Amino acid sequence: IGPWKLDLTPRYGKTSLSSKIVAANIAFYALQVWKPSLTRFGAKQSDLILSGRELHRLITPVFLHGGIVHLAMNAYSLSNIGPEVERLFGRSRFVATYLASGVAGNLLSAIKSPNPSVGASSSIFGLMGAQIVCLSRNENFLGSYGQRGLDSVTGSVLLNLVFGFANPMIDNWGHIGGAIGGAAMAYWIG
Repeated sequence: IGPWKLDLTPRYGKTSLSSKIVAANIAFYALQVWKPSLTRFGAKQSDLILSGRELHRLITPVFLHGGIVHLAMNAYSLSNIGPEVERLFGRSRFVATYLASGVAGNLLSAIKSPNPSVGASSSIFGLMGAQIVCLSRNENFLGSYGQRGLDSVTGSVLLNLVFGFANPMIDNWGHIGGAIGGAAMAYWIG
């Protein structure tokens, strides 16, 4: 990972990593539909993670989804927040934050919930947590742009957590762990 520089310019004609991750999630969902055993192989299963027998389950759930609506919601969310965080962090820090957030979310979920889960939302919450830390630490440099972004992403996190607590099918421990993982990555990488 090279030196950090802020790049807020749009990248016309260049596919973002966020778009590539969305495409990968769509491809994995198609594979899940074609071969349902992929879901059984990759879903977060707390007992298998905590016993250390199948640690791949810390990352594989990030690329799997429970249905077309679940996939669409996560694709929409990643398409909105992803490019912004990618511009703020750069490509390599973005992907490191995305993956580390997924691992952190699935680990906290494994510790706090015995229920299996899948989805990219732990990583997406990680991107939001990372953006909150980045904008907070750099508000003197980013001015009103940073404050508007901070208000927006903080509101999104809080609204989604409230919705998650209201719906027992949502793995809020994964969301919280992802946000913590993303915030820690942003703090660590500057």
